[in-house]
Amino acid sequence: MMGRALMTSETRWGPPRTADGYRAVFQEHHTRLVRFAYLLSGDRHAADDLAADAFARVFPHWCRGGVDDPGAYLRRTVVNLVREGARRSLVRDIRPVADPDPGSVEGSEGRTDDQERLLVALRRLSEEQRLVIVLRIWDDLSEAETAELLGVAVGTVKSRTARALDRLRALLEEADRD
Repeated sequence: MMGRALMTSETRWGPPRTADGYRAVFQEHHTRLVRFAYLLSGDRHAADDLAADAFARVFPHWCRGGVDDPGAYLRRTVVNLVREGARRSLVRDIRPVADPDPGSVEGSEGRTDDQERLLVALRRLSEEQRLVIVLRIWDDLSEAETAELLGVAVGTVKSRTARALDRLRALLEEADRD
């Protein structure tokens, strides 16, 4: 009679992955992840730190084969780090998110005034509003994917997106009047 095979991480996920293989994951996702983190944090240095922390936290899971989609896993990790940082800053009252520096993100040269106005307005949204706008519009996730990533209901994503877009429009109109 054939015995039941022991289910190890190697049989379930394939052979363990190496640091050399993770370099390819890093090269593929780094620039996009830093830009994503920048849109959420508003600060180039914080974005670099968030991306680095995300890669460091994901690496052991990736090595064990527990990460099927590194891009999604890294993005979720950045969202969690941003939320964790926001909770800590409420307690410590560190400093508000700075307005973005036009030259602070790779590829920012040649940015238009409209893009700059949009980034400044985005910084003025609440964290939750900024998260849904960046995930839904910039990262082009569906309502369901955004809801899963944020751990909320699809209806919550819809209402937050609607409110965030209304607030963004108001901020842009306010900037036009100034």
